[in-house]
Amino acid sequence: MNQVIIINGPSCVGKTTIAKEICRQSNNKFIHLQIDQVGAFYSTIFPTEFKFAENEAGTENNDDRLKGRFNNNRLARRKIVALILLTTAKALLDKNFNIVIDTALDGLDAQELAKFYLKYLNGYKITFLRNLLSG
Repeated sequence: MNQVIIINGPSCVGKTTIAKEICRQSNNKFIHLQIDQVGAFYSTIFPTEFKFAENEAGTENNDDRLKGRFNNNRLARRKIVALILLTTAKALLDKNFNIVIDTALDGLDAQELAKFYLKYLNGYKITFLRNLLSG
């Protein structure tokens, strides 16, 4: 059975370095997927002024009130980014690759996002390293 390792922790603490080392030590039997790269791709999809409808399914009470692009409905945005990442992971798993994901599930929606990851990847062997590197 193919394996997924999810490394979760705060920004800039070495998750990517650890993920790359897992790939190296496994003789490249793992493929590394980064939430940051998927997030950068996501920002090219929607126009700067795009906002989710106020009561759109999955967006309730998730306005993070940040000043900047895509500042409404944080959970809805994060689920879209996660879905891009997880769909890619699942396609690779189905082609017999192992996956290491580095991500930052934080904030008030962290538990819901973690459950979203685990539910989407249900049926695969998952190792979830949460807050491994936080103090």
